[in-house]
Amino acid sequence: MGSRYCAAAGFAVNAYAPVCALARKFLQNGFTPEHMLEVYRGNTLCFQVPLGTAAGLEVRDSHHGRPVFVPWRPRGTRTTPPVAPKTPAGTAQPSTPMLALSANKPVTSAEV
Repeated sequence: MGSRYCAAAGFAVNAYAPVCALARKFLQNGFTPEHMLEVYRGNTLCFQVPLGTAAGLEVRDSHHGRPVFVPWRPRGTRTTPPVAPKTPAGTAQPSTPMLALSANKPVTSAEV
């Protein structure tokens, strides 16, 4: 276990879930979702899966630290957790803009 590399039919990927990534690559290159992907480790057939099914999944670590299949989301649609504000709620923000330093000398807002 643990290999990130997967190759077939002239395509190769290096990913956390290489079978799923390879399935997405096949679909991007004209294969149909109904094509069956046979996954081997050495000479042993581990499982068979339709490309459309594998392409719709990714692997993430569960809160128990074990890998689980979850629905795949394109990288551009992922969100990051909200970040807490740097100042506690209800505290006043400075009314003057932050000042930068230039050559170890403070720069006033009039110089900016």
